[in-house]
Formats: sequence, structure tokens, C-alpha cells
Amino acid sequence: MLLPASFPVFTLLPSNPVDWRIFAVSKAIRAMGWGLRTLSGLAGVVAGLLALRLIFRLLIANPANPVVELVYTISRPFLFPWGRIWPPSELPVLIVEKATLFSLGSFLVAGAALGLLARAARRRCGDPVEERRNRSDETENP
Repeated sequence: MLLPASFPVFTLLPSNPVDWRIFAVSKAIRAMGWGLRTLSGLAGVVAGLLALRLIFRLLIANPANPVVELVYTISRPFLFPWGRIWPPSELPVLIVEKATLFSLGSFLVAGAALGLLARAARRRCGDPVEERRNRSDETENP
């Protein structure tokens, strides 16, 4: 399919080198925002696993149950470094694991901080090339 000759093919791309640098920085900040959002989401998933572990420990869930065993197995590496200070107990008794509480708090704080950084990057990143064009159009046509 051929495009008509009047079709604006390159209207979205910057035209001068300064705009290209701004465009590249904008893309980098946008990519950083996606990475921060991904890390924030992963921290949320880990915090959810740790919360499940804590709930299962408080309700004295049967560790032989496959779901409980899976949650305990997957969440155990995330207790580091708190698990070395207060090692988690494998006994099925009512116990509040301090390591799980501190790890849960750590991952919640880390996830919230990464989410706030991602939000700040998204607000900062707008579209500087388009904003610059709009400013130049306003100065040319008062």
C-alpha cells in the first residue's frame, strides 16, 4: 500500500540535533520508569508471598499441604538477611516469625519507593519534543 505524497511520515520525529538529544533522554527516562514499575511489581509479589507465609504460620497451617509447602519453599529465600538473625521454625505451632515480619516490611517499603520513583519518572518524562514544538508555535503565532 502506497502512502499519499502529502502524508506526514516524519512529523513525530525531531528535526534538529538538540531535539534528538532531548528525545533520547526522554526515551531513557521512559524505559527507566518501566523498569522501576516492573521491580515495584515484583516486590509486591514477594510481599504477597511473605504475607501468605505469615498468615499460614499464624493459622498453624499443615506444612504437609502442597500449597502451604509451596509458599514456604518459595518464600524462604526472601527471608534473607533476617532469617539468619531469627531463623524460621519448621514446627507447626503458633508462632510469629520475626524474620517474615521484617522481610515483609522491607519488601513493602522497597516496592512503595520504586513505585514512587516510577511515578516521578513518568511525570518528568512527558514528551519534551512535543512541548518544545508547542512553545515554538506559541512564540511564532502570538
